[in-house]
Amino acid sequence: MPAPPNAHAEDRGRCQERPEFIPASLQVIEEVRPKYACAKACGVAAAEKPAAPIEKGLPGPGLLAQVAVSKYGDHLPLNRIESIFQRHGVELSRKTMCDWMAACAELVSPVWERMKEVVLTSKAVQTDDTPVPVLDRERTRTRTGRIWTYVGDRNRPYIVYDYTGNHSREGPEVFLKGYNGYLQADAYRGYDAMFKNRKQYFDGGRLLGVFEAILF
Repeated sequence: MPAPPNAHAEDRGRCQERPEFIPASLQVIEEVRPKYACAKACGVAAAEKPAAPIEKGLPGPGLLAQVAVSKYGDHLPLNRIESIFQRHGVELSRKTMCDWMAACAELVSPVWERMKEVVLTSKAVQTDDTPVPVLDRERTRTRTGRIWTYVGDRNRPYIVYDYTGNHSREGPEVFLKGYNGYLQADAYRGYDAMFKNRKQYFDGGRLLGVFEAILF
């Protein structure tokens, strides 16, 4: 039915909102660096190359962030991320992305070191570990590594992860050396040896049982 001639815009129909998904897109950005030559043959000058996250690397920061969040935030293995990029018409091998993530780990290592320093100034630290399968080219099947988690108190609300290739006490010994405070942990026997010489590792710190309350 046509609207009356004197009808206002808001009277001509109802607005309906419909959620829609617009897929992400990948772009190739060309960086042009002008080069100039002196007319009197005194030399050639060119603009400096823009800074890149990975030296001599092609990926931009947005692409690196996408791969990192997909792998570590969304827990997608690189082979699935590879398939997702293929649906976008982009061939990006998992080996290449693995090299990128190793380079990104080096880039953020100063942030990790600083977070560790702050966590170890906490009055109390909570810790636990979880097993993770690790590929090993020298073996026909995976081996078991460990991810150790260290949580600061309410005034230092950081969570720091540390990887070790096994479940020995050496991992927490190295990470916690010099810590002066309370440690809340489970009954893992590796902590027992550490507290035989509390002065060396914790400067008089105290190990709390898993069921013992901590007031932060």
